[in-house]
Amino acid sequence: MVEDEGDWASELAAQIGQRVLHFRQWHKPKLSVQVVADRCAAAGHPLDRSVIAKIEKGQRRTVTVADILALAAALEVTPVALIFPLGEQEEFQVLPNRRVTTWRAVQYFIGDSNSVDWRGDISLRERGQLVKAEPAEWEKRSGTWLIAAWRRHDEYAEQWESATQTALRIIREVEEAEELPENLAIRLPETADWESAKGRAEDMLLLQQAHIHSLVRAIARLRDEIREAGFKPPRIHDRYLADAVFGYEEDPE
Repeated sequence: MVEDEGDWASELAAQIGQRVLHFRQWHKPKLSVQVVADRCAAAGHPLDRSVIAKIEKGQRRTVTVADILALAAALEVTPVALIFPLGEQEEFQVLPNRRVTTWRAVQYFIGDSNSVDWRGDISLRERGQLVKAEPAEWEKRSGTWLIAAWRRHDEYAEQWESATQTALRIIREVEEAEELPENLAIRLPETADWESAKGRAEDMLLLQQAHIHSLVRAIARLRDEIREAGFKPPRIHDRYLADAVFGYEEDPE
C-alpha cells in the first residue's frame, strides 16, 4: 500500500498513462500519438504529443481531470475506463491509505455508493462525532441520492416515450382499420369481428394512456423532491412531456 500522497498520485497518473496507451493501441488500426493529440485539440483541450507520450510512459506526476476528459473523448472510451482497471485488477488504491475492490472504487466514483471511509483506525464514537448532518440530508448532499434521482428521471422519460409511441400506434391502427376493418382483426386474431377488435384496441389505448399519466405524475413528484432538496431538476427535452409535467409540478421553473 502506498502511504505517501505524492507516490500515490504519481502511481495513479502512471496507471492512467498505461490505460491511455492500451486504448490507443486497441484501435484498429491503432491511433498514433499525433492523432490523439489532434483529437484533444479538436475537443477544445490541446495536449501536445510530447505531453501524451510522457503520460503514457508515466513521466508525469499528475494527470488533470481536464486531461482525462479530453483523452477519453479522443480515445472514444469513458473517463472511468481510463482511471479504473475494472476487469483487470481486483483491488484499487482509492486513497493513499485505503485499498478497496476495483468495482467498489468505480461505484464510489460514479455515485452508486456512499463515500469511501477515509478515517482509518478511529473509534466508532469518534466517527459518529464527525458526521454533523442528518443521515437522510447527508445522503442527498453526498451525491449518491442525486445520481439515483437523475437515473430515475431518465428512466421515467424513456418509459413515457415508449408508452406514448405505443398509444399513437394503437390510434393509427384504429383509424386505418375504420377504412379496412379486417386489418385490425388480423392484428388482434383472438377477436371475432371488427367491433370486438375495435373495443379491444380502445381498452388497450385506455390502459396505455393511464400509464402515460402515471409516469407524468411520477416525473413531477420526483422533480418536486429534487427542488425540496435544494437542487435544480434536469431539463426535459421533449416539449410535449415538459408541458404535461408542468401541469403537475408544485413549483415549476
